[in-house]
Amino acid sequence: MILNYSDFSPKGNGKIVNINSVGQIDRAVPYHHQKGDGFIFEYVISGEECVESPDILLNAGIGDFIVVRPEEECVIYRKSRDLSAFSLHISGFVLEAIADVLNIDNTYLAPAAFDLLDSFLKITSLYDKYNAGSGVSGKQICEIAVSFLLDIAAHKSEVHIRDQRPTPLGIKNYLDLCICGDVDLEAVGKRFGVTGVHIIRIFRSEFDFTPMQYLKLRRLDKAAELLLESDLSIKDISSLLCFSSTQHFTNLFKEHFGSSPGKFRSLNKKTTVDIG
Repeated sequence: MILNYSDFSPKGNGKIVNINSVGQIDRAVPYHHQKGDGFIFEYVISGEECVESPDILLNAGIGDFIVVRPEEECVIYRKSRDLSAFSLHISGFVLEAIADVLNIDNTYLAPAAFDLLDSFLKITSLYDKYNAGSGVSGKQICEIAVSFLLDIAAHKSEVHIRDQRPTPLGIKNYLDLCICGDVDLEAVGKRFGVTGVHIIRIFRSEFDFTPMQYLKLRRLDKAAELLLESDLSIKDISSLLCFSSTQHFTNLFKEHFGSSPGKFRSLNKKTTVDIG
């Protein structure tokens, strides 16, 4: 898809892409989305969130992804006090036209895919670099925003993982969505309607490690990816992936990869930004 990306605004009147806000939120104050406010994209990291209007009621939990269309009048609020979510508030009439072409044409909730979470992290990293004057252009922001819409269109679905029976693969897929969420075995069991002990038994029937061991390995792999593909600090990566402390993260990372996070980054980091 080729566009003229010259008109970008981080907080203004960009015709193609206008980013109003991007980052991690807790919705301590409900957000009243008015018609014409632009898109809201949110990925729930922990807790529960609700989107409510006279016509819809969406309850989102860990790993769920929410799309709120520009014309929707609704209230977005936290349903539990431990809510944490990635939120992107974005507009621009060309972007909205692309969304129409891709049939992103209603407010809905869907289970998230890893590339959606990766897109959140990537656009956040590029946006921070853009604001810091670190050589990222408006063209790159526009490209990653359009790529984000393509990812959403590819994974648009209203099938909920919570409706699945607890199988080894189903548990694994759910854990994949929880790498940024502060979840424990009890929470995993609750999601599938069984006990934590039963979750371990089901998972170990297929894999050679426990669910929490698998989650730790996925977080370490994601940490390695973020060290190479983002400018997030080691402390921020540790916090984002729910390690108990930066030192604990460093120890686990060194044990798994054979070097500290800082040394791993300095030896392997790409010199250019890959925006996919």
